[in-house]
Amino acid sequence: MLRYNASLPSKFMPAPGYSNYAAPGKYAQVGYILFGGHVDGERRERLFTAVEKLIADVGLPRTLKDAGILEADFEAALPELVELAFTDMTMRTNPRMPLIDEIVDLLRKAYYGYDYEPETVHEEPPGPEVTTTKPPRRAAKRAAS
Repeated sequence: MLRYNASLPSKFMPAPGYSNYAAPGKYAQVGYILFGGHVDGERRERLFTAVEKLIADVGLPRTLKDAGILEADFEAALPELVELAFTDMTMRTNPRMPLIDEIVDLLRKAYYGYDYEPETVHEEPPGPEVTTTKPPRRAAKRAAS
């Protein structure tokens, strides 16, 4: 979630007191104070690495899958989880307001791991119906001939 919040949002939702998206700079600031670094990207990465190390050091599962949740159960619950997350009032205090497809992606990363990449399926958009036969002639036109 830290990496997600530290990246630029798909849709900027201004918050009172902020004229731009401030989270990447705030994460870099915390990273610099705790771990040093020369540029913001390096500072954020040091912070994220330290959090990941802490999770490993205290023995927490890295993913929902590692916590023992079955994949079939997760996938079955996913639509409801997405709806609950999207309508949750606390979402408004998150640095980023995710779109529904971003919530799906975040939940899947929580299950499969941060390296999860969604499969992109490119389907052809439906086009106009094409008829191969001529439409029937109208009786009125035949009578006029």
